Amino acid sequence: MKAIYIVFFLFFIHIICKAGAVLTFEIPSCEVINDVKNTENLKLEIYPNPSNGIIQIFLNKQFSGLVNIEIFNITGQKVFNQEYNFTSDNNSLILDVKVLITGVYFLTVNHKDLTVNQKLIIR
Repeated sequence: MKAIYIVFFLFFIHIICKAGAVLTFEIPSCEVINDVKNTENLKLEIYPNPSNGIIQIFLNKQFSGLVNIEIFNITGQKVFNQEYNFTSDNNSLILDVKVLITGVYFLTVNHKDLTVNQKLIIR
């Protein structure tokens, strides 16, 4: 089932000057989210997490076929991007990400129109 959601945000910024004057800015924002799908049955597991740089990724059968795995640092910069072929018989993968420095990352798995994300911590 497809759904379209429209999310409205309204932000106010108040700046108080030394002289006591208050400047107020109203910042409206609107975001349209198309094609929201039920993703609660999708499964992505990373082990171990936190990791020293060798991780194993487990996916459920909905990810059978070619998947794209991306890792982003905390600032949103893509630091890893690779495609892998998963099958219903082989739904796990060992990745060497020792090149990543200590920190918090976000691992994203894309397959057709499915996407799941999980936080990854490198020590």
